Amino acid sequence: MSFLNIRHLLIFGLFLASSAFIDPSVSYSQNHSLSYFLNQAYNNDPQIASSQRNIKIADLGKRINKAMFQKPVISGNGMALYAPGTSKWGFGKAITNGGEYDALLNLTYPLWQSKDLRAYNLQSNSKARRANYNLKLRKHNLKFQVTQAYIHVYGDQENIRYLHNLHQLLQQQINQLSSLVKSGIIKITDLQQVRLEDSQIRIQLKQAKNQLVKDQSSMNQLCGIQDTTIYTIANPGLQVPSLSKKLENVRSSRFLHSYGIDSLSVEAQQKIRDTKYLPQISAVANTGLSTSNLGDAANRFGFSLGLQLHWRLWDGHQQSLQRQQTKLNLENIQDHRKFEKRRLYQQRNSLMNTLKDVQDQITDQKKQVSDYSDLLNAYRTEIDKGIQSVTSYVTVFRQYLNAKNKLNNLNIQRLQTINDLNYWNW
Repeated sequence: MSFLNIRHLLIFGLFLASSAFIDPSVSYSQNHSLSYFLNQAYNNDPQIASSQRNIKIADLGKRINKAMFQKPVISGNGMALYAPGTSKWGFGKAITNGGEYDALLNLTYPLWQSKDLRAYNLQSNSKARRANYNLKLRKHNLKFQVTQAYIHVYGDQENIRYLHNLHQLLQQQINQLSSLVKSGIIKITDLQQVRLEDSQIRIQLKQAKNQLVKDQSSMNQLCGIQDTTIYTIANPGLQVPSLSKKLENVRSSRFLHSYGIDSLSVEAQQKIRDTKYLPQISAVANTGLSTSNLGDAANRFGFSLGLQLHWRLWDGHQQSLQRQQTKLNLENIQDHRKFEKRRLYQQRNSLMNTLKDVQDQITDQKKQVSDYSDLLNAYRTEIDKGIQSVTSYVTVFRQYLNAKNKLNNLNIQRLQTINDLNYWNW
C-alpha cells in the first residue's frame, strides 16, 4: 500500500471518528425522570407527614374549643369524712356532726363566651395555616434539593458519556497509528504519546463513574430510596420562570406569607390574653347525696342550681403591658418582612443576571465549537495537499473536544441556575 493511500485512509478514519463524536449515537435507556425522584421524596419525607398531621391537630383544636365554650361539662365527686371528738375536744358538732358524706353529680355550662371561642379559634387557624405553610415550604425545599442532586447526577452521566466517546476515539487512533508504525511512516514515540493520553482518559473515566455512584447514592438518601442499582436519567427539562423586568412579583412571594402567619399568631395570643378580662359566667347545677349523718342519708338526696361569675377587675395593668409587647412583636415581624422582601429582589435579580451571562457564554461557546469544526475541515483539506501533519490535525481536534466539554459544563451550569431561580421565584 502506497504512502498516499495510507495517508488518505488515516484522514478518512479520523473524519469518521470526529463525526461519531460530534453527533454521538449512544443510546441511553431513560429509567427514571425527575418527577419519579420528587414523588419518592414527597412520599418518604417525615417532615411532610408531620405537617399533614399538624393540620389535622389544628382542626381537632377547633373542635376542642367548641366543646370548651359551647358544651356543658358533667363531673362527679364523692367524699366520706369522719371527724372524731368528745365534749372536750374536736370540731364543733354544729359544723360536722362527726362527719361529712357527699356523692354529687355536677354540671357546668358556659354562658356568653362567643368572644372566647373566636379568640381560641383564631389561634387554631394560625396553627393550621402554619402547618399548611410548612407543608408547602418543605415540598418546595425538597424540590430544589432533589433537582439539584438530579442535575449533579445528570452532569456525571454526561461527563461519562463524553469521556467514553473520547476513549473510543483514541482507541481508533491507536489502531490506525499502529499500522503506520509497522510501515515505518511514523515514529513509535508518536504512538506512545497517544497511548499515554488514552491511559489518562481511562483514569478520568473511572473517577467519573465513582463520582456518579456517589452522587446517585446521595440522591437516593435524600429521596428515601434504598435501591443501589446504577440507572440512567433523562434531561431534567427545566424551564426559565416567567419574571417581569422589574421583578415586581416579589410582593406576592410565598416566602413572605410566613410573616403574615407570624402576625396572625401574635394577634391570636393577644386576643386570648384579653379574654381573661371578660366576665366569665357559667350556669352550675348539681344533684346527689350530701349529709353529715349517715343515719338519715336516705333522706338527704337533693339538687342545687345557680350562676358562677369570675371577672378579673385589676391586676397591675398587665393587659396594657401585654398589648405593648404585642405591638413591638408585630413591628419586629414587619421589619423582618421588609428585609426579606429586599433580599428576595436582590437574589432574583442576581440570578437573572447570572442566567443571562451563562446563556451568553453558551452562545459564544457554540460559535467556538462551530469554528473548530470548520477548522478541522480546513485541516483535512491541507493534509490532503500535504501542507499539514496528522499530529497538527489531532491537536486541533482535541481542542475541539475541550471546547465541546466546556459547552456541556455550561449547559449544566445553566440548569443549576434555572433551579436556583425557580426556588427563589416562589
